[in-house]
Amino acid sequence: SVNKESPVESVSLTVGVSIYYHLEKFSRLIMEQSSLFETPWLIQNIDECVFYHTIDLPEYGVIQGCWDLRENIDAYLGNFDFLGKTVLDVGTAGGLLTFHMENKGAKVTSVDLPSGKFWNLVPYIHPEYNLIEKRKKFIISAERIKKGYWFSHKVLGSQAKCYYGNIYNLPQNLGLFDVAVMGTIISHLRDPIQALFSVSLRVKDYIILCNPATGEANDPVARWMPDSKTLSLPAVWWSFSQACLERMLNVVGFEVETVIISKHLCEKSSRGKYYEDITTLVARRKFSSSVEISPDF
Repeated sequence: SVNKESPVESVSLTVGVSIYYHLEKFSRLIMEQSSLFETPWLIQNIDECVFYHTIDLPEYGVIQGCWDLRENIDAYLGNFDFLGKTVLDVGTAGGLLTFHMENKGAKVTSVDLPSGKFWNLVPYIHPEYNLIEKRKKFIISAERIKKGYWFSHKVLGSQAKCYYGNIYNLPQNLGLFDVAVMGTIISHLRDPIQALFSVSLRVKDYIILCNPATGEANDPVARWMPDSKTLSLPAVWWSFSQACLERMLNVVGFEVETVIISKHLCEKSSRGKYYEDITTLVARRKFSSSVEISPDF
């Protein structure tokens, strides 16, 4: 006689295989995500740190950085309601925006360069410009800014995760977020539209884009900043008008709902202290792709 599998056994086997497949897939995703994020650094000595933004730390008081956003930080962030939102803080530096948004009720993931060697430095070919030495300084500075992030992270009891990787190709398993914040980084990027496109693929609802806006507000102009005569600002590539920033957001499927201009203090620069206007655009997703697109399409 031939043993035949009963319909009940067949269904049970199918269900069991399906459950196993989905559990295995879910476990693999959890493992990928856990290895994706940086293990918190243990930084015990504040003197090892550089703080890019001025920050208030319990028991340490006010720690001065290059930029002080504290007075108008909510305006800088578009007066956005972060309560209950998942947020991607792109270009976190010392984490000031991450920690502030956490205090406003957000669940935040910080993003930054894996190393200062990945800074998009202008490659001037000039006898008075040493690209290798310049890059060494950026590597050291970026490392100390990261230490400032993790020192503050511990002192403030932050729950934020941190991903160090390529802004031009953010991985899919980083997840989807309600909001992405890009705080004054887009002028520092050699390929700003690729970065914006990569970030947009990880966002469900809003992008908050903060940057100095120059020129006529309604004229969609980007200005090339590197100048081989002065060799100045080796990490700045572009300046943008407000209309240009709006059109860039439109390209990746977002429409600007709110524009806020606020003043912020630069405390450390070659020209001394000064205030700079920052234009913040809060843009909401208008269109989505009907298919999954890779940032390196």
